[in-house]
Amino acid sequence: MTPNTLIGAIVVLAIARGVLYLMPKLANDHKTVVEYLDSFIVAGITALFLINFVVRSFYIPSGSMEHTLEINDYILVNEWVYHVYHPARGDVIVFKPPPRAEA
Repeated sequence: MTPNTLIGAIVVLAIARGVLYLMPKLANDHKTVVEYLDSFIVAGITALFLINFVVRSFYIPSGSMEHTLEINDYILVNEWVYHVYHPARGDVIVFKPPPRAEA
């Protein structure tokens, strides 16, 4: 799930929660739904924070790192650690690919 998709889902859930907040009688009749919405919103915000500031997943589509990373591997990258420490010899560095030139 991309961050943009996650933000969209959080907004939709927050709107639904806002509607239930503005209609207390409806919210009282559906307390379980309100609890689930609250839980999903908190989980979504937590996931968004983790994705953007702590750890991110990457897909390895090519064999450029074979013997260390195989084709079609998924890796988790700690984005926070290099704000505290400098990269060391033997660390795997992840670069974002350059934008594709349109033909």
